[in-house]
Amino acid sequence: MSGAAVNWSNQYWETLRGSPAFRRFWLGVTVSRTGDTMTVVALSWLVVNEAGAAELGLALMFFGLPRVLSGPLNGMLMDRYSRRLVIAVDNAGRAIAIGVLALFQWSGDLQMWHVYGAALACALLSPASDIGERTLTPHLVPDSRLDSANGLLSISWELSTIAGPALAGGLIHALGVAPTLIVDAGSFLVMALVALRLPRESDLTKDSSSPAPAFGGFRLLVTNRAILLLTVAAFGVLVTGGTMEVLLPVYSTQVLHAGVVQYSALLTVCGAGALLGLLVYAPRLRDRPPHRALAFVLLATGVSQGLLVLADTVLAAAVILFVASVVGAPFYAMERTLIQRTVPDHLLGRVAGAQSAFRTLGFPLGAASGGAALGLVPVAAVLITVSAILVALSLMLAGARSLHGAVATSSAR
Repeated sequence: MSGAAVNWSNQYWETLRGSPAFRRFWLGVTVSRTGDTMTVVALSWLVVNEAGAAELGLALMFFGLPRVLSGPLNGMLMDRYSRRLVIAVDNAGRAIAIGVLALFQWSGDLQMWHVYGAALACALLSPASDIGERTLTPHLVPDSRLDSANGLLSISWELSTIAGPALAGGLIHALGVAPTLIVDAGSFLVMALVALRLPRESDLTKDSSSPAPAFGGFRLLVTNRAILLLTVAAFGVLVTGGTMEVLLPVYSTQVLHAGVVQYSALLTVCGAGALLGLLVYAPRLRDRPPHRALAFVLLATGVSQGLLVLADTVLAAAVILFVASVVGAPFYAMERTLIQRTVPDHLLGRVAGAQSAFRTLGFPLGAASGGAALGLVPVAAVLITVSAILVALSLMLAGARSLHGAVATSSAR
């Protein structure tokens, strides 16, 4: 491991060791996120076996679509009230919703409207934790540790996406769906208790004298060019991510002529590459101007994913996907840090809520458009399009003088 990577790993450790409140927050977030992935696996398995694919699609719609509205509303609550209390209410509410669902399943009285209701409750509440990460983190660590703190939160996501499905599958196999949902509910209770024990936000500047409307974050998002560019970039990354989610199984079967085992291995390689990218690749970007480092991440990701058109074996595709995952992993941590340093604190929740609405739409839009495109054009054409979008986003950020100015101003504060 290079000296830079060792130094970055030391910064991760120093951030956790030197900021007890953030350490508790990070552990709670990791547990809660693992619960999120367990929820999707457990309920997907339950609905498919109890009802069918159509009902599963409807349940997943209830999980996702309401977040378009609940994200901005949760962002407004973050700016007006105690952020730790809003996060605690979110996780306690989800624990109750999933716990009640488990009781219905255990008793044999479960009906599909129970599942839809629990999914809707989770969709209305869960943006609070996502937005809470963005708004609370700058108050839990000094500014010099903000990059490593956001990197740790991205690592938390990668760990939970690896551990959650495996844990849910093992528990369902050994104990059944209802006990798995109880464990899932317990993960949310852990985060609720962690949030209540966080320091009070006495230093937060609340704009209570002239509070912005709940959807005021959209106005700042549109009028501030730097924030708009970062949001467009994040939205584009999610759109291409949704497309790749649909494309990979088709690519595996039609191009690589691979089976489900090889396809699963490719997904595992992507997860491992993303985790390694946050631990090893991120340090090489630390000393570059932030907006140019972000542009380089998008360029490297787009070029490497485009190389998949040349791969005709599972091994070659695995190597390319691994590289693409490594170079693309730092994006969200870097984008989060730039937003935190650019947006005034009393508006950060609303801006994060507005971004949450766009993020909610990005992935399914990419998946839907990718699926439609794959029915009309060859796999290679879709891959080239994904690559071209990422390269275009990279050029947009690299040439954005307004973003450079905003970053320079916020860094000087």
